Amino acid sequence: MLLVVSVTLLLAILGSFVAGCALLAMHRGPWRIVLGTVLVALAVALHPPLGLPPRKRHRIDREQAPTLLALIERVAQKVGAPVPDFVVLDNEFDASVAQTGVRQRTTLGSACRSGWPAGRSGWRTWPC
Repeated sequence: MLLVVSVTLLLAILGSFVAGCALLAMHRGPWRIVLGTVLVALAVALHPPLGLPPRKRHRIDREQAPTLLALIERVAQKVGAPVPDFVVLDNEFDASVAQTGVRQRTTLGSACRSGWPAGRSGWRTWPC
């Protein structure tokens, strides 16, 4: 059921973008330009954050840090959060969670926020 809803939402977003571009391409009347702009803006605002999972050189595998990954899984289970698909470590002090790609895979690590300027916070993180 969730897959059907997700695919329907993605197709609606894609349809909004295509319809908006078609209306903008017609150039017949100001209402088409306004409606086309609104449809394209709506599609851009609602699209899922696409991106690539973190590069392998930053990822922590179970062989590298089994105790850390076991601790992360235990904490996630205790608080009722999903277990991250990837764990990324670097020399940054801060940590964050990002969902990227079409499958919305979860990444836990400070590398996810490296695109934000210092001191800025927001509801959406940049792809890793």
